[in-house]
Amino acid sequence: MPSPWLAVTAAEYEEHMGPGGKDQLAPLSAIFQQIYARARPRRLLVPGCGTAAFLEHVDPEVTERTVGIDLNIQYVTVARQRYRRMGASVELYCADALHARLQPAADFDLVHLSLVLEHVDAEALLLAVGEWIAPGGTCAVVLQRPGAAAPAEGAAHESLRRVAREMRLVEPGRVADLLARQGLGRAGSWELPLKDGGRFHVALFRAPLARAGAAAEAAPAAYPARAAGAPAGGDRDPGDAAA
Repeated sequence: MPSPWLAVTAAEYEEHMGPGGKDQLAPLSAIFQQIYARARPRRLLVPGCGTAAFLEHVDPEVTERTVGIDLNIQYVTVARQRYRRMGASVELYCADALHARLQPAADFDLVHLSLVLEHVDAEALLLAVGEWIAPGGTCAVVLQRPGAAAPAEGAAHESLRRVAREMRLVEPGRVADLLARQGLGRAGSWELPLKDGGRFHVALFRAPLARAGAAAEAAPAAYPARAAGAPAGGDRDPGDAAA
């Protein structure tokens, strides 16, 4: 079944999440800023990046490669226009993160998952983190907690109301258990109260400095290497997030 986010325009999304709606873009940006300053990643991955307003905090002098992935082409287009000035250091792809061919594998110092697990196969995405994250890297997870109105609840647009109906909350303990299977340990957590009375749960996880076994050297079947002759640069396959 297609994701309900495909029917939500970029304008609807930013209106609803902005000051005139749920006013969640600002706190999400502040969370990212805090995590980014702590991690100072050389390479950053953001699955489900949306229109990526928070990437304004990325310093190209610190981060040589930023990869954002989203299913909605409008969001990706807005984000590309927004960060055109950052040149080749920012790569934005329209794709399903679970099927994007990230090359090289296990290369990202920070994987940032912000309000995305509630809308995807959370277990599959969290298990993929183990293939994306570099030794010693950080995975940051932002979750919507019970008691907070769903991001699309009471929205003026039916497209966003459908998102609210299909959203499924994810327990922090489940996230920790699934990441522990990948060898990631807890590195801190906190909760941020929201203006509507809800809250976000923010958790950080750290990958071990060394990977066990040769399996860490190869990408999984879901992320095959690009075939010879595949297009590169601006004409590349949007599912091929290559270096």
